[in-house]
Amino acid sequence: MQEIIEYIEKRVPLSEDMKRDMKSISIVKNVEKGEILLAENSLRKIQIFVVSGCLRSYYKSKNGKEHTLQFAIKNWWISDYITLFKNKKKRRKQLNKLATEAQKLNLGYE
Repeated sequence: MQEIIEYIEKRVPLSEDMKRDMKSISIVKNVEKGEILLAENSLRKIQIFVVSGCLRSYYKSKNGKEHTLQFAIKNWWISDYITLFKNKKKRRKQLNKLATEAQKLNLGYE
């Protein structure tokens, strides 16, 4: 949790109340290589901050081929932004863990 607070405080000061609020809505989770964090047609509204490792956002075409949309490495954010901001399902989009022994930090409501 300290990583994201330090990341944000490089850009804007945070009060102790803000830090406490962030901690109350955040989940720190270690994920395994290949673990699906947002499944196809999910309406989960999460924003992921990568503490270490690498995450990939991709979709599968009708013929099963994977198409990468975005990578997120240490100190980057990743999400299904269409679902997050427009409350719509994005067909076939998934976030998939690529690197081994990475950590992620979820911010948002589920």
